[in-house]
Amino acid sequence: MSGAPVRARFAPSPTGPLHVGSARTALLNWMFVRSPAAGAEAELLLRIDDTDRERSHADFEVAIVDDLRWLGIDWDRGPVHQSDRAERHAEALAELPTIDRDGAREFEGRVIARADGSALYNLAAAVDDLQDGITHVLRGRDHLSNTELQSAIIRALGAEPPVYVHAPLLTLPGGAKISKREGHETGGPGLTIAGLREAGYPASAILNALALSLADFGVDEVMLDPAAMAARFDLARLHSADSRFDFEKLDWIGGQHIRALDDELLARELRSRLRFDPPTVAIVAARTAGGTFEACARVVRELLDPPEADAAAAKLAASPEAEAASGALLELLGGAEPAPPADLPAADIVFGDLKAILRERGIPLGPALHGLRARLTGRADGPEFPYVLATLSSARLMKLRDRA
Repeated sequence: MSGAPVRARFAPSPTGPLHVGSARTALLNWMFVRSPAAGAEAELLLRIDDTDRERSHADFEVAIVDDLRWLGIDWDRGPVHQSDRAERHAEALAELPTIDRDGAREFEGRVIARADGSALYNLAAAVDDLQDGITHVLRGRDHLSNTELQSAIIRALGAEPPVYVHAPLLTLPGGAKISKREGHETGGPGLTIAGLREAGYPASAILNALALSLADFGVDEVMLDPAAMAARFDLARLHSADSRFDFEKLDWIGGQHIRALDDELLARELRSRLRFDPPTVAIVAARTAGGTFEACARVVRELLDPPEADAAAAKLAASPEAEAASGALLELLGGAEPAPPADLPAADIVFGDLKAILRERGIPLGPALHGLRARLTGRADGPEFPYVLATLSSARLMKLRDRA
């Protein structure tokens, strides 16, 4: 196989949604094929391994393809389907020295075909890799037990097997293998790409998190774009140990990516969730929200239309420090007819003046500002205080005046 153009494949089974472990395998193959070491003629094939006829569904295939495209993982050929190659699988089965045990067809002690002659996974994968000219099979260590059998099948068919590379796994926080049926049982977004997408994680952040769980890129960087990942990728830099999927780290990476977006791109993401055009100051405030676009949208909603105070906020809002801070803010904004700051720079000035007044009067800043925030937003925490001031409405100020 020396001298042949590099050809790898990603072969998901359409028996469930694309989970982060499978997406990571797709990314591994994509980075390898697009890396300088693979050469300009290297190709990535998308193959749908649909030998499990009972559990394979077209809807899952459509969703998998859509999720890959959303992530930015492309391919050069395909998708092709194992189910279209049943005739070649049967021909290969006839060429192999198999043993018929009551109809369960065995090769080297393992069943490779059903009683009706249809190929099971190992036979179909080996035959398809041979037919597709696959030179490199990059996958997780959970496939180690399949490699020896698939290599033996290909050799028995008169060919040399591809190079097999088994990457360390991505596991659950407790160390267990991730399943495509790993869903929303814990109340979070689950570990499917669709779940993370719905929760509002940027595709670029998911790719960075998965790439960093696979290999060392020679830089301490969470803002690598796909081209930079491929340019720096080397099989010799694959991690030796399994990595655990960490939502806290993904949130942090997501926050870095969101803060790097320009206002228009962030506004576009927010519009799709809010169903209205948020003001610029709210967009800027949203950048501080966390690692998902949904968290950003929640900040905008709560800034522009504060909810009823929860128990923690109500307690803070009832303090004498909150009362003092409310009075000081109203003094700064006009007393009987308070007017909101015109913009963020004006809000910064008001905030500085407010802190100065509170210090002069000997009022502790922490309790005062937390209590005032609770009165204005219904929450005990949130964006930095100037953003709260810059998004005040006249109605909210009048409500604060009436309460004071």
